[in-house]
Amino acid sequence: METNNLLAPLFFVLIGLMGGAILKFGLKKMPLPYTVGLFAFGLLIGTFDRIGWLESIPILKSSIDFAGNANPDMILYIFLPILIFDAAYELDVHIFRKTLTNATILSVPGVIIAMLLTATLMIGIGTFAPSYEGPLH
Repeated sequence: METNNLLAPLFFVLIGLMGGAILKFGLKKMPLPYTVGLFAFGLLIGTFDRIGWLESIPILKSSIDFAGNANPDMILYIFLPILIFDAAYELDVHIFRKTLTNATILSVPGVIIAMLLTATLMIGIGTFAPSYEGPLH
């Protein structure tokens, strides 16, 4: 069982790469974006783990547990740049230039409105439920 724990990160990377490659190939003719397919793949594997269907494959169970308990910085610094690079690589420059002005005009007020709504929600929670004030521990 100890060997499974040592090989879990490697097996996780292999399963992730193989699953990503299969999804990339399989989603070429479908309108579903690649990142949405990856998200659905992760949800499916995580659901199988929670239900207990992966108990019979200990190396897969160990690798899924490794991924579930991964450091959030690993996701931020390793997986996010790969997804951003893929999106930039697949980007159509002509469409990007054509929609850049509209996207910028809509995104700046959108971020400001989301920020104000979040602040209002947090102030409301602090007012009506004072026990939830303060930092999380």
